[in-house]
Amino acid sequence: MDEQKKAEKKEETTAPEGTGDGHKSESFDLVKSATLAAERIEAANKKTEELLIKQEALRAREILGGKTEGPEPEENKKEISPADYAKLALQGAIEKAG
Repeated sequence: MDEQKKAEKKEETTAPEGTGDGHKSESFDLVKSATLAAERIEAANKKTEELLIKQEALRAREILGGKTEGPEPEENKKEISPADYAKLALQGAIEKAG
């Protein structure tokens, strides 16, 4: 921030004398808009950092709580005995894989 203010002051003082107020105000507007853009970026970065910290804390709670990234287990999945599988295969109820 201080560097931008120093650059702004330097820009104002080094403006050619013969150009009038138009040159100073134009360069001042450019510097002012750049300063405002930098402030907006800094504010956005701060907010992003805060959100990242919250997200990391939430993820840590999920991991410690036993939640995983994998898919949810299928509760209704029933194992078929080899004899039952053979019966279903002969009836044509089993689809071929792949």
